[in-house]
Amino acid sequence: MDIRTIYLILAVVFIAAPLGVYYTSRENQDRKLMLWIGGWLLLGVGALFIGLRHTIPNILSFSVAHACFAGGYVCRTMAIKTELLTTPADFQKALKFHSTAAFLYWLIFNVMILGDVSDRLRLIFVHCCHILMFVELFWISRRVHTTFRLNGALLVAAMSAMILVGFVVRAAAHLLGIGAQDPLVASADQIAFFILLIVGFIFGNYGFVQIRLEKLWRKNRQMDEELTGAQTINRQLQEVLREKNDLLRAMSLTTGTANGGVMMSSLAHELSQPLNSMRLNVDYLKKQLHKTVELGPARSALADVITDTERLVEIVAKIRLLFQKDRQEFDRVNLREVVTAVIDANAPAMEQANIRLDHVADGDLWVWGERMQLQMLLSNLIKNAIEALSDRPDNRMLHIHGTATGDARIITIRDNGPGVPAHRRSTLFDLYTTSKDSGFGVGLWICRMVAEHHKGSIAYANAPYGGAAFTLTLPAH
Repeated sequence: MDIRTIYLILAVVFIAAPLGVYYTSRENQDRKLMLWIGGWLLLGVGALFIGLRHTIPNILSFSVAHACFAGGYVCRTMAIKTELLTTPADFQKALKFHSTAAFLYWLIFNVMILGDVSDRLRLIFVHCCHILMFVELFWISRRVHTTFRLNGALLVAAMSAMILVGFVVRAAAHLLGIGAQDPLVASADQIAFFILLIVGFIFGNYGFVQIRLEKLWRKNRQMDEELTGAQTINRQLQEVLREKNDLLRAMSLTTGTANGGVMMSSLAHELSQPLNSMRLNVDYLKKQLHKTVELGPARSALADVITDTERLVEIVAKIRLLFQKDRQEFDRVNLREVVTAVIDANAPAMEQANIRLDHVADGDLWVWGERMQLQMLLSNLIKNAIEALSDRPDNRMLHIHGTATGDARIITIRDNGPGVPAHRRSTLFDLYTTSKDSGFGVGLWICRMVAEHHKGSIAYANAPYGGAAFTLTLPAH
């Protein structure tokens, strides 16, 4: 079998095998695997052009072949190096560096061809460059193994070492003047190189697949652990949500003092929001863990659960202040920031309900007050608007406007929902008045309490084009 046939066989193997892997994993969208496949595919195309050297012009054969070799170097190296990169910026920086190095290699090689540099010197240059490429790949593979304890990285390192030895043998043969100058002429160093290349190809591809499987197995094990924790939290939250309404309503009706009953009702209403939010985040977490191996969204959902838990403690303390006359915990509060925080907290619900938000804040919106109470007030109004808009089939709009007028700071929250029936408007802000089957009739009463606690007021009006409009007015600071 002559060398040309070997090159063509290698071309078929290096092209067919990656295409087969791509076909079976095309739905996976694994960037690292696609880079690895691309590296060997380009190597196969390069081998094909070397094998066809005497049937197409030499300069075209060499130029295209070594462009493919350079591109294959970039793909293989980035496929392994990406395991060590933590940010998109790191990836872009590494890609730019290796692409530049590959382009310089191809450019110098073409200059050598056009400059009639001898075949011996040109081959020495090519072999030395490839030695550097595979030394780098060996070093990166070892780092991946050391950092993540991935055994597949050792096989990729073994592949790099084998092909590296093959190029060292070829370079040494040409330095000593005993190697074949024509790549299509059989020689001992050429045969040794082919053997090491084929064995290295087997080791490297098996090793890379093993890296992907090892990482997938670790992610699945981590998902199982987090899913177990999420299921436990979800069971606990469901139990709390089942007991919360009956328990706190009973406490509000049987307590000996009016303020005690009102406070219990207030707690029942306000605690329901973070508890429901926690349940939704845990449900989302469970779905994410079932359908994806990416743990970023799952960890974010768990972080939200922790945040809502901390908010429960803060709500209890802040509601207690509503029943105290002193204002020692008041401070300067920027209503613009409070409104933005409430909008951000309710953004997922608005997006899910296809609600279009119009948010405008003009002028100085500083007031003297307690941030959590004001946030609780605005959150109640926005959540009520979202619920009201759920009955509208389409074109759901929510307008939130903040303005400064003289000594007053005004926040208007207006929707284009069904509005409030006329017979309910006079008692809208009264305690235990509600139009919801599951409501306590406490939400708008709390809003009025907070507004009055801040020496302000809250009022309802019909929106100009239908819907409800609530206006919060607070004294400026």
